[in-house]
Amino acid sequence: PTAVLDPPEDYVSLCGASISGLKVGLDLAMVETLDPVVAKAITDAAAALESLGARIVPFSMPDQTGMTEAWMALCGVETLIAHKDTWPARKDQYGGNLAGLLEGAQAVTGAELGAAMQYRLVYRGQWAAHVAMTGLPARTVPAGCDGAGAPIGVQLIGPHLGEASLLTAGHAFQTVTDWHARRPDLSALPL
Repeated sequence: PTAVLDPPEDYVSLCGASISGLKVGLDLAMVETLDPVVAKAITDAAAALESLGARIVPFSMPDQTGMTEAWMALCGVETLIAHKDTWPARKDQYGGNLAGLLEGAQAVTGAELGAAMQYRLVYRGQWAAHVAMTGLPARTVPAGCDGAGAPIGVQLIGPHLGEASLLTAGHAFQTVTDWHARRPDLSALPL
Protein backbone atom coordinates (compact mmCIF):
# COMPACT_ATOMS: atom_id res chain seq x y z
CA PRO A 1 0.00 0.00 0.00
CA THR A 2 2.99 2.35 0.18
CA ALA A 3 4.50 1.70 -3.26
CA VAL A 4 3.63 3.16 -6.64
CA LEU A 5 4.17 1.04 -9.71
CA ASP A 6 4.30 3.97 -12.16
CA PRO A 7 7.70 4.74 -13.69
CA PRO A 8 9.63 7.40 -11.77
CA GLU A 9 10.08 10.91 -13.04
CA ASP A 10 13.41 11.99 -14.51
CA TYR A 11 14.60 13.52 -11.26
CA VAL A 12 18.07 14.39 -12.58
CA SER A 13 16.53 16.75 -15.10
CA LEU A 14 15.01 18.71 -12.21
CA CYS A 15 18.42 19.72 -10.86
CA GLY A 16 18.68 23.44 -11.29
CA ALA A 17 14.92 23.98 -11.54
CA SER A 18 13.51 26.97 -9.69
CA ILE A 19 11.81 26.64 -6.33
CA SER A 20 10.19 30.05 -6.68
CA GLY A 21 6.78 29.95 -5.03
CA LEU A 22 7.37 26.60 -3.29
CA LYS A 23 5.59 26.60 0.08
CA VAL A 24 7.81 25.58 3.00
CA GLY A 25 6.04 25.12 6.32
CA LEU A 26 7.91 26.03 9.48
CA ASP A 27 6.63 25.38 13.00
CA LEU A 28 8.31 28.27 14.84
CA ALA A 29 6.88 27.22 18.22
CA MET A 30 8.53 23.81 17.83
CA VAL A 31 11.81 25.37 16.71
CA GLU A 32 11.87 27.49 19.87
CA THR A 33 11.91 24.30 21.97
CA LEU A 34 15.08 22.98 20.32
CA ASP A 35 18.73 23.35 21.23
CA PRO A 36 19.74 26.86 20.06
CA VAL A 37 22.34 25.50 17.61
CA VAL A 38 19.78 23.20 15.99
CA ALA A 39 17.16 25.97 15.96
CA LYS A 40 19.62 28.28 14.20
CA ALA A 41 20.39 25.61 11.59
CA ILE A 42 16.67 25.27 10.87
CA THR A 43 16.01 29.00 10.63
CA ASP A 44 19.13 29.48 8.49
CA ALA A 45 17.91 26.70 6.18
CA ALA A 46 14.52 28.40 5.92
CA ALA A 47 16.23 31.69 5.10
CA ALA A 48 18.32 30.00 2.41
CA LEU A 49 15.23 28.46 0.82
CA GLU A 50 13.44 31.81 1.04
CA SER A 51 16.39 33.49 -0.72
CA LEU A 52 15.80 31.06 -3.59
CA GLY A 53 12.16 32.10 -3.92
CA ALA A 54 10.44 29.63 -1.60
CA ARG A 55 7.62 31.00 0.52
CA ILE A 56 8.00 30.25 4.25
CA VAL A 57 4.59 29.54 5.75
CA PRO A 58 4.19 29.36 9.53
CA PHE A 59 2.12 26.45 10.81
CA SER A 60 1.62 24.43 13.99
CA MET A 61 2.14 20.71 14.26
CA PRO A 62 -1.09 18.87 15.03
CA ASP A 63 -1.64 16.97 18.25
CA GLN A 64 0.25 13.71 17.93
CA THR A 65 -1.48 11.82 20.72
CA GLY A 66 -1.80 8.21 19.63
CA MET A 67 0.58 8.54 16.68
CA THR A 68 3.22 6.16 18.03
CA GLU A 69 0.67 3.42 18.67
CA ALA A 70 -0.84 3.83 15.21
CA TRP A 71 2.61 3.83 13.60
CA MET A 72 3.61 0.67 15.46
CA ALA A 73 0.48 -1.11 14.22
CA LEU A 74 1.01 -0.04 10.60
CA CYS A 75 4.75 -0.55 10.52
CA GLY A 76 4.48 -3.86 12.34
CA VAL A 77 1.82 -5.32 10.05
CA GLU A 78 3.57 -4.10 6.89
CA THR A 79 6.85 -5.58 8.15
CA LEU A 80 5.11 -8.83 9.06
CA ILE A 81 3.80 -9.07 5.50
CA ALA A 82 7.28 -8.41 4.10
CA HIS A 83 8.72 -11.18 6.29
CA LYS A 84 5.95 -13.73 5.70
CA ASP A 85 8.37 -16.20 4.08
CA THR A 86 10.76 -16.29 7.05
CA TRP A 87 8.73 -15.32 10.12
CA PRO A 88 8.23 -17.10 12.48
CA ALA A 89 9.93 -20.16 10.94
CA ARG A 90 13.37 -18.56 11.35
CA LYS A 91 12.52 -16.48 14.44
CA ASP A 92 15.83 -17.39 16.09
CA GLN A 93 17.70 -15.53 13.32
CA TYR A 94 15.94 -12.23 14.04
CA GLY A 95 17.31 -9.54 16.35
CA GLY A 96 15.35 -8.59 19.44
CA ASN A 97 13.90 -5.30 18.16
CA LEU A 98 12.65 -6.69 14.85
CA ALA A 99 11.35 -9.84 16.52
CA GLY A 100 9.49 -7.68 19.04
CA LEU A 101 7.93 -5.60 16.27
CA LEU A 102 6.80 -8.73 14.43
CA GLU A 103 5.41 -10.35 17.57
CA GLY A 104 3.47 -7.19 18.36
CA ALA A 105 2.13 -7.10 14.81
CA GLN A 106 0.74 -10.60 15.16
CA ALA A 107 -1.48 -9.31 17.97
CA VAL A 108 -2.88 -6.31 16.02
CA THR A 109 -6.59 -6.73 15.42
CA GLY A 110 -8.37 -5.77 12.24
CA ALA A 111 -10.11 -2.94 14.08
CA GLU A 112 -6.78 -1.60 15.38
CA LEU A 113 -5.25 -1.76 11.91
CA GLY A 114 -8.26 0.01 10.41
CA ALA A 115 -8.06 2.75 13.04
CA ALA A 116 -4.33 3.17 12.36
CA MET A 117 -5.01 3.48 8.63
CA GLN A 118 -7.62 6.16 9.30
CA TYR A 119 -5.15 7.94 11.57
CA ARG A 120 -2.59 7.92 8.75
CA LEU A 121 -5.08 9.53 6.36
CA VAL A 122 -5.99 12.25 8.86
CA TYR A 123 -2.37 13.12 9.57
CA ARG A 124 -1.32 13.00 5.94
CA GLY A 125 -3.32 16.16 5.42
CA GLN A 126 -1.98 17.91 8.52
CA TRP A 127 1.80 18.00 8.00
CA ALA A 128 2.50 15.36 10.61
CA ALA A 129 5.95 15.20 12.13
CA HIS A 130 6.18 11.45 12.15
CA VAL A 131 6.81 11.05 8.43
CA ALA A 132 6.88 7.26 8.52
CA MET A 133 3.35 7.38 9.87
CA THR A 134 2.05 9.53 7.03
CA GLY A 135 3.66 7.74 4.12
CA LEU A 136 4.76 11.14 2.79
CA PRO A 137 8.12 11.49 1.05
CA ALA A 138 10.93 13.19 2.95
CA ARG A 139 14.48 14.29 2.31
CA THR A 140 17.10 15.33 4.80
CA VAL A 141 19.80 17.83 3.86
CA PRO A 142 22.90 18.76 5.85
CA ALA A 143 22.31 22.17 7.42
CA GLY A 144 24.95 22.77 10.07
CA CYS A 145 27.13 21.32 12.80
CA ASP A 146 26.76 21.33 16.55
CA GLY A 147 29.42 22.52 18.99
CA ALA A 148 31.19 19.15 18.87
CA GLY A 149 31.24 19.15 15.07
CA ALA A 150 28.49 16.57 14.60
CA PRO A 151 26.30 17.26 11.56
CA ILE A 152 22.79 18.68 11.86
CA GLY A 153 20.23 17.78 9.22
CA VAL A 154 17.00 19.48 8.25
CA GLN A 155 14.16 17.28 7.08
CA LEU A 156 11.98 18.45 4.21
CA ILE A 157 8.61 16.72 3.95
CA GLY A 158 6.67 16.78 0.70
CA PRO A 159 3.10 16.11 -0.30
CA HIS A 160 1.93 12.68 -1.43
CA LEU A 161 3.99 11.81 -4.54
CA GLY A 162 5.97 15.03 -4.08
CA GLU A 163 9.43 13.54 -4.51
CA ALA A 164 10.21 15.83 -7.42
CA SER A 165 9.68 19.02 -5.40
CA LEU A 166 11.74 17.60 -2.51
CA LEU A 167 14.66 16.73 -4.74
CA THR A 168 14.46 20.09 -6.49
CA ALA A 169 14.35 21.97 -3.16
CA GLY A 170 17.21 19.93 -1.71
CA HIS A 171 19.37 20.52 -4.76
CA ALA A 172 18.57 24.24 -4.76
CA PHE A 173 19.43 24.44 -1.04
CA GLN A 174 22.79 22.83 -1.71
CA THR A 175 23.62 25.37 -4.41
CA VAL A 176 23.61 28.16 -1.81
CA THR A 177 25.13 26.24 1.12
CA ASP A 178 28.20 24.07 1.48
CA TRP A 179 27.15 21.81 4.37
CA HIS A 180 26.89 18.84 2.01
CA ALA A 181 30.54 19.24 1.04
CA ARG A 182 31.88 19.34 4.61
CA ARG A 183 33.10 16.28 6.44
CA PRO A 184 32.96 16.12 10.24
CA ASP A 185 36.10 15.41 12.20
CA LEU A 186 34.98 12.09 13.63
CA SER A 187 38.03 11.85 15.84
CA ALA A 188 36.61 14.72 17.92
CA LEU A 189 33.29 12.97 18.54
CA PRO A 190 32.77 10.77 21.59
CA LEU A 191 32.11 7.19 20.52
